[in-house]
Amino acid sequence: MLASQGRRWAIACSSDRVGTALVWSVLGGNLAHLPYRRDDGTVAGLDAPDADRRGVSRLSVAATFGMPYQTARGRVAALVADGLVEHAAGGLIVPAAVLGRPAMQVAQRGDHDALAEMVGLLVLAGYPLPARLTVAKVERLPTAIAARLALDFMLRSLETARQMHGDILNSAIIGGIITANIRDLMADAGFARRYADHDVPPPDHLRRPIPLRQLAREIDAPFVTVRRRVEAMRAAGDIVVLPAGLIVPAATLARLRFQENNAIIVRNMRQMLRDVMRITM
Repeated sequence: MLASQGRRWAIACSSDRVGTALVWSVLGGNLAHLPYRRDDGTVAGLDAPDADRRGVSRLSVAATFGMPYQTARGRVAALVADGLVEHAAGGLIVPAAVLGRPAMQVAQRGDHDALAEMVGLLVLAGYPLPARLTVAKVERLPTAIAARLALDFMLRSLETARQMHGDILNSAIIGGIITANIRDLMADAGFARRYADHDVPPPDHLRRPIPLRQLAREIDAPFVTVRRRVEAMRAAGDIVVLPAGLIVPAATLARLRFQENNAIIVRNMRQMLRDVMRITM
């Protein structure tokens, strides 16, 4: 879900992964104070009016991703020039009009569908869902609220990954390799059930290596930069370079820091599912 979400939003923003993540950070900060369901029963999705959005500072955006302030300042200036972010009275906002653009609507519908698909896969895998939560209820969610739930899940996951891997790009590289290694296998319900527990990683012989150039394309990062980062990760023993490409081996995923990271992501997912259930009650 997270990998496909990144690709959709990068296309919608016409930006790389870092620029897209900065848009997410501003947008998430704009809406963080709003409950998903208001007292009057209405929901607050990504389409909340600008008057309800709280501006965020460039400093907070930089801190979210551990980015040098001057770097964040330059990247935000580029997003403002591209019309994705605006300066408002309280700071930076992603205006509702931007989220109403056709490409942004496509991304949000994709998030809605991916959330329903994820719940369906969890059902196939025998994962215990919150009581009375069904795929049909997720499918009936308004697109804007489903996309906000997906955004908050992404931001929590990015923060966890950044703390573990150091920055957004390292997180994207590791996550991109892991996703590519098992992408074709996740459609197999038997495989999903067998490895549903985060502390039981699939064996290496089942993983599909991803070529370095393909990885750079998928995470939309310069090939030379990705090659340099991958070499450092290989030297640290986090990834293995095979003739067919790169894998994150089971031995790496079994390390305590990866297990703890996965456990946090699972908790974040459970929180999102509980939020879905409360909205649909």
